[in-house]
Amino acid sequence: MLPRAIYPDREIHFFHTLKIRNVKIFSYKTIQHFDYDSEKTKILIVNPVPKKLMAYKGTIVEIDNGQLVGDYKVYNMTAFVRAIETDTLER
Repeated sequence: MLPRAIYPDREIHFFHTLKIRNVKIFSYKTIQHFDYDSEKTKILIVNPVPKKLMAYKGTIVEIDNGQLVGDYKVYNMTAFVRAIETDTLER
């Protein structure tokens, strides 16, 4: 899957690269906006799971499941289901 970066201003950037024999020929990014209102903790579920999940925190850094990016707690689908099963979603 494509590397992704989540920004606190409710944008997710997808990084696309065209390679031929491991030589980068061309690269670009696409941007999607997301947002919803909730009185509870906002959760962003990323599916399918990317090779790298990154966030902008002054600079782009790799993040893990359950970390906050802006108002959102970020999970991939399997980690989200696991957090529900083990009752650790609100931690």
